[in-house]
Amino acid sequence: MAKKPTYEELEQTVTELKKEFSRRMRTKDALRQSEETARALLNATSDSAILIDIKGTIIAINEIAVRRLGKTKSKVIRMNLFDMFLTDVAKAGKIWVEEVIRTGEPVHFEDQSQDLIFINTFYPLFDRQGKVEKLALYSRKIGRASCRERV
Repeated sequence: MAKKPTYEELEQTVTELKKEFSRRMRTKDALRQSEETARALLNATSDSAILIDIKGTIIAINEIAVRRLGKTKSKVIRMNLFDMFLTDVAKAGKIWVEEVIRTGEPVHFEDQSQDLIFINTFYPLFDRQGKVEKLALYSRKIGRASCRERV
């Protein structure tokens, strides 16, 4: 038969539980604040910022990218990035992703979507074993194709 804890032992256990609860709440608040800071930084830029897995599935996206894609954030999360572009743009993007996965190095490239020109960079994000598991895409609109052609 198990021995019943004393009042002092129960009181000590409750005190330890309160301390642990308080520690976890501080950790949760710090994580929330860190997420808010990261979100604010990504949304403060005029560049599109998109996080994808190696198959192109969107994991995270900033507000400017959502607007440029012409969709809502809830619609694009978990969609494949390349399904939202014309075939030639999507095909080129997939080739760049394969290059980043193969080399583990960032790639920089320019593309045109409709009449807009963008400079893009795919950056690899590695898992603990050093294998590319995600890619960060930053895309900057640099002008209109019609304006560039006239120069």
